[in-house]
Amino acid sequence: MTAASMPDKFKWYIIQTYSKAEEKSADKIKEDAEKSGLASSIKEMYLPKERFATINTLGKQVIKERNIYPGYIFIHCDLNAHLHNLIQNVDKVSGFLTIVAGGKPVEISPKEMSGIKTQSEASMTKEMKEEFTVGETIEIRDGTFGGFHGTIKDVDNKQKVYQVEVTILGRPIMVSLEEVNIRKVGGEE
Repeated sequence: MTAASMPDKFKWYIIQTYSKAEEKSADKIKEDAEKSGLASSIKEMYLPKERFATINTLGKQVIKERNIYPGYIFIHCDLNAHLHNLIQNVDKVSGFLTIVAGGKPVEISPKEMSGIKTQSEASMTKEMKEEFTVGETIEIRDGTFGGFHGTIKDVDNKQKVYQVEVTILGRPIMVSLEEVNIRKVGGEE
């Protein structure tokens, strides 16, 4: 049999951990595997993440990351009794995802894993800011004119400042607003 025709002994599995302990648990598994001479049994450990935008206490938009599957680590390994035991004994690791308690760990197909990676990578590369154009109607998020609708009249792309015309008592007023203070009409916060 050639190397190409030999079945791949590395399979994808899911390890359950305490939520928010995924990275530390993954690092500890790698460290313990190296100390025990089992590092060659692990090909990859993967924590799918996504980017999201949020508004901080100062009203500024910030981009953060979070785990798509909190409490889970995906591991591509040649699972043997020694590695299984090592992983089970890592602090804050509950064990492998199984169909029945104490059963054999569930294998994830390469196709399923590819879909999980694609979802995570798409989230990590997408642009989080909305695009606004001259002439577009927007809603002002907060401040003196919070809740008012206006029309973008000019854009300073360098500083991301928008000149917005708001009509108050039938009179147009120009207001300078930062990107975090406006949203598309019908958009979510």
